[in-house]
Amino acid sequence: PQLGGGLTYAKGSLQTNYGLLVSSWKIENGKMSLEVEIPANTTAKVYFPTEKQQSITESDTNVKLEQDGSYNVGSGKYVFLMDL
Repeated sequence: PQLGGGLTYAKGSLQTNYGLLVSSWKIENGKMSLEVEIPANTTAKVYFPTEKQQSITESDTNVKLEQDGSYNVGSGKYVFLMDL
C-alpha cells in the first residue's frame, strides 16, 4: 500500500486467472494492519510501508523480510501487524 492523503482505511481486489486477490489495510493508534488473500496455487511478494521492519508480525510471529524489503507468501489469507 501507498499511505498518504489522510486515509486510514483502504480495500481493493482483483479477479485474476487464478482467483480473487484481495488486499486491505487499516491504521489505528500508530499501528497498521494489512490483510492479504492470495489465490490458490499462486505466490505473491508483500511490501510494507514502514521503516520499523522489526515490528512486522503475522500470527504473532516476527516476519523476516527479503533484502528488497518484501515478504514472500503462498496462497491463503494473512494478517500482518506493524508499527508506523
